[in-house]
Amino acid sequence: MKIIVNLLLLTLFNVTAFGQSIEEQAARVACECAKSIRPITHNKYVNCVITSLEKIFNNQYGKFNYSYSDEEITNITQKTDSIIKSICDSTIFIELKKIDIDGVYFSYYPMNHYPLMPFKFKFYKDTLYVNKFDINDDDYTLCQKIINHDTLNFIKEFIRLFITDKTEKIILKAVEEPESLYKDHTSVIIREYRNREITFDEDIVIYPEEEYHPKFLQLVEMFYGIAVAHSNKEEKKE
Repeated sequence: MKIIVNLLLLTLFNVTAFGQSIEEQAARVACECAKSIRPITHNKYVNCVITSLEKIFNNQYGKFNYSYSDEEITNITQKTDSIIKSICDSTIFIELKKIDIDGVYFSYYPMNHYPLMPFKFKFYKDTLYVNKFDINDDDYTLCQKIINHDTLNFIKEFIRLFITDKTEKIILKAVEEPESLYKDHTSVIIREYRNREITFDEDIVIYPEEEYHPKFLQLVEMFYGIAVAHSNKEEKKE
């Protein structure tokens, strides 16, 4: 990260090399990376650009030792982005636009694990909100806010794989008419909201006859553990 900040600072002061400013070099590297990545995702694109620019910086300018404020870094990033967008094909940046998610909601119904009640989980701004169904009020009550890094990193990875990048499928092998169709099963509804609109909506009933992605099963197991923990103690409303 330090190398990237140093290199971007050079763009702010318009340092040139071989007749090209650093920002022009950055723009051309960004364009080539975006064209070569399939599928194009913002994370892959940024990693490609960073690797290339680190080489440019190390080969031509060496390293600097200086601490920059958040405001300086923001200004540098904005200027670099503006120059890159002026050179690259605009359609690339439509595909690479950072995903602005209002929230991802998971509705968890452990119907085959009586007496567990349904739970709703909301991932929003680096927090996982756990809401337990209260049968007395016929509504959901917030009972925990999870900020554990391991849990949040797993949720982020799940969202990236199945919702934003869509590089993996939750159901690996489906069965048209499962033998256990009319039995109680666990089900999970996943919804993603962007700009107050639903952009991802999937209702998954977990049948033993079907095959699911290991990460999805890990997610369900995590929800089950949370549900068991909160079902075995009295909760206070917040």
